[in-house]
Amino acid sequence: MIASKLVNSDNLELTILGNLLKNYLQKQSSPPLSGTMMGYFVEHKLYKYFQETFGRYNVEHSYEPIKGIGDVDLKIETESGFIPIEIKPSNVHEDGFGTWTKLLASFPKRIRNILPLQDKPLEESWMILYGEVIPDVDFLDEMSEALKEFERPFKVLFLRIKPSKLNEERHIYQDFFKEDIKESMIEEIYKSNKY
Repeated sequence: MIASKLVNSDNLELTILGNLLKNYLQKQSSPPLSGTMMGYFVEHKLYKYFQETFGRYNVEHSYEPIKGIGDVDLKIETESGFIPIEIKPSNVHEDGFGTWTKLLASFPKRIRNILPLQDKPLEESWMILYGEVIPDVDFLDEMSEALKEFERPFKVLFLRIKPSKLNEERHIYQDFFKEDIKESMIEEIYKSNKY
């Protein structure tokens, strides 16, 4: 870093160039669990997990029966109805991009749009948050309120992703990439009590 003129050799503080690079990287990069690719990867791992739990043909990924209405990340068919699922990183309410505000409007709208196209009634709605640490659940009341029109329970599950032991050859979540999701990795952290 000294040779690249990113830090001063006398006090090891960032140089102007070092600060520019730091600011650029902070604006351009997202935490490893928040990136789009990680989101798709988690969706597919959960898709596989729920297929094993509910049956291969009872789970759909990226369900969008009418183009342009927005998809539901996963849709599970049960004996008594169907469950639409939204999957997001656990920092969704504080990501700085307004994702949570958009989700408060879009998730209920997507459910509303697919309801008439279903053979079975809405059983409940789920959100699955994933990350290393369970988020503060107070903000989830907002989604529960947004979904109250359906008069069905809203449940939030948390998928805990533990970092691997680090060394030079491994990605921080390499163990998660390699292993299948197990029931012990998922816990219910919120359920609306209105219905």
